[in-house]
Amino acid sequence: MSIRLRGPSGEVFAVDEGRGCTKITLTTTKGSLGQWIVFSTDPGCKLFGGIRNGEPLERIGDSFVFTCALAETGEEYCAFLSSKGLSLVRIVLSTAKLPLALLYSLLSEYQRLFGVPPVGASTVSGVESDADPSRSPTDLEKVYDLVLLAFDFFKECRILRLDIAKHERGMQGSAGIDGVETLSAWKRHPSWYKPAGPASKVTVKCGTALIVEPLRTVPRRSRGGNRFLGAVVSKLEQLIRSVPSTTGGRMVAGLLQAGKRIVSSLDLLESVSDGEAARILSVKDLPPRSARVAGILNQMDSLIKRSWRVGIAEGGRMPFALPGAELVFQKAAVAAALLALGAAPAELENIFHYAKLTQGATIGGGYTVWVDTPRHGLPGWRADSAFPSDYRPDLIVKRHSDDKWLLLDAKLRAGESEMGLLSKSGVKELQAYMQEYNLKRGIIAVPGKTPDGWDYEDVSGQNFRVRAIGVPTASFVDSASAAAELLGEMWN
Repeated sequence: MSIRLRGPSGEVFAVDEGRGCTKITLTTTKGSLGQWIVFSTDPGCKLFGGIRNGEPLERIGDSFVFTCALAETGEEYCAFLSSKGLSLVRIVLSTAKLPLALLYSLLSEYQRLFGVPPVGASTVSGVESDADPSRSPTDLEKVYDLVLLAFDFFKECRILRLDIAKHERGMQGSAGIDGVETLSAWKRHPSWYKPAGPASKVTVKCGTALIVEPLRTVPRRSRGGNRFLGAVVSKLEQLIRSVPSTTGGRMVAGLLQAGKRIVSSLDLLESVSDGEAARILSVKDLPPRSARVAGILNQMDSLIKRSWRVGIAEGGRMPFALPGAELVFQKAAVAAALLALGAAPAELENIFHYAKLTQGATIGGGYTVWVDTPRHGLPGWRADSAFPSDYRPDLIVKRHSDDKWLLLDAKLRAGESEMGLLSKSGVKELQAYMQEYNLKRGIIAVPGKTPDGWDYEDVSGQNFRVRAIGVPTASFVDSASAAAELLGEMWN
């Protein structure tokens, strides 16, 4: 292993070469966020190109440089093409405030309620998927599957030489008479000739005494090029014209061009049309090596042409772009609180829409809620001053039965308290909301420490109380009643 990655903290990682995937797991942003350098320790190993999440890497001399954006839990994908082969790197950030496994649990719950998160700047693992929820891949996401398949093709085509004699050859046409085949045919078909007479103008001597006038002969036919290899080259030319016009797409085209040069050097090629190439590459009884090559090319053709879909999948082999983990958690945490107040899962999208408006959204006639907006119904003491606060708590709720209020803010943070739920910064920010709105109680929603259970921790004094509620990342949709008890003590 001669390719190395140097991270922002100075740590150096060795990279597998030749199609293997190297996983680099980090636990702090110090090790992930910032500039990474890709270099080779072997003078004979040349770096040809590289992509990160489908985007190009900058070259500096014989090295590549990219800036990793992992400031939250997530993953990034890199691919480097060198003279030693293709190297894949999966950079994983799994933090104490939200371990990677819990992020995937949270995303699963999020998808149950809202479908696939919209495309964003952060990334996790993705995979091809025909199931819902899923979405069409971006060009940057799509290219990773194509890069892997193109490299697999490049490796397989180098051993196609062993299959050359097993494939049909084309017929280039007739050139003169095949004497041996003609004499053999005359023995089987006496009507193909007649004995020569005095008036015969064209005669052929057969044996020592017989002279005949040929009526029919067998033309000499020359053997043409390899039809399978011709079909491979025809399909390659189609694919090279069709790959996305991105840096990753150009890497795919480069691998296919290299494979085309190898295939073209193996044998004389038959000229094959696009339609005939498709038929030849779909034959079911091809030799094993040829079948693998045909399968890869057909799979690439399918990926490029059809409208396929991708979804989130832990351990997937391509980047899946989505909003930052904090934004996903905030929406999921507010949804958990709304479910605890009696909202039905099918109502959540409408509630989120109307809860950003001045009039808010209603839940069952018993509550009015506002989500992430300064235009809510809870007046602050600075509202009519020259310096209004314009605070945007994640959730404000008014209970109609007694006109009491509930304040909740979601924080993707690790706590310093005994149970690890309360953070000093989170309490300080919530305290500012409570002072502005003259409230004695407030709630901070944080990722729970147990995936399938609700936790809480309080800090209180002088009749003020702040409660941190640990939202379970794996089951909050099905455990709303447990959350309702924790919210019930925090009305103002």
